[in-house]
Amino acid sequence: MMPPPLPPGSTVALLAMSSPAREERDVPAACALLESWGYRVRPGASLGWIDDYLAGTPEDRARELADTLADPAVDGVLFLRGGSGAGQLLARFDTRALARGKCLGGYSDLTALLNTLAMHGGSAWHLPTTAALATPEKATPATVDAARRALAGELAGGYSLRRLTGGFAAERPVPGNARGRLLGGNLTVFTTLLGTRHLPDPEGAILFLEDINEPPYRIDRMLTHLGNAGYLDRLAGFAFGGFTACDPPKPGGRTALEAALYALRGRPLPVIAGLPAGHDATSFPLPIGAVAEIDGDDLLLA
Repeated sequence: MMPPPLPPGSTVALLAMSSPAREERDVPAACALLESWGYRVRPGASLGWIDDYLAGTPEDRARELADTLADPAVDGVLFLRGGSGAGQLLARFDTRALARGKCLGGYSDLTALLNTLAMHGGSAWHLPTTAALATPEKATPATVDAARRALAGELAGGYSLRRLTGGFAAERPVPGNARGRLLGGNLTVFTTLLGTRHLPDPEGAILFLEDINEPPYRIDRMLTHLGNAGYLDRLAGFAFGGFTACDPPKPGGRTALEAALYALRGRPLPVIAGLPAGHDATSFPLPIGAVAEIDGDDLLLA
């Protein structure tokens, strides 16, 4: 099922569950953006916490997230930015609370929370964090509008990524159709869930992956690790988004996508690549945990 809608007039909690704000403008700009979409914004205390590269201690952040998820006055939870630290929360609160019916959205480091929610049977939006959406250099107008529409529930029913984007240059390195729950997000963060109780069941799923600032050999290494662990054996297909600033270290070397396909060679599963979703300024929402379908050169959602 698609994530619960968050129509205008809803109360949205804005939290910092990973790294703190990069710039002084991040918090007021993010709040102003959400208010312009018609939301009543409830800023969390974590927006002002700084513990080196973290937005406060893991214990404080986990407590705030748990309290927010339990608050019946809060309809949705969005996050200021990614960075690092969301994985620290998983052992510090009852993660079943993530699937209590509130709308959640984020990406990058928040991949840990989105997939834990999916493991509990829910779905959440993989979309840029609010600080990115409120920064013109980090999010195009089309990206911002698509995020707004996704959260408001306007994309439910007949979702086509090709129709939503107006068309994109899809690649089909391994043809074929597939249908299953959409899992994944940031490859680096998703890989850290391996061996924990927070990794969703891969049976019949489509694994969506993107990354930033990772050289191709590390993309290969992480997918090889997932393969060695047996996680890739029961998937139905792969969907690759953007690999931002993941250039080969020397001219003529494998690209990030080529490295990913190299790691997957011998697996006859459908692959669609080039999805406009990830850390690029043009990045469209995808519902982690919802049923998706690779259909020709499009990704469809139920």
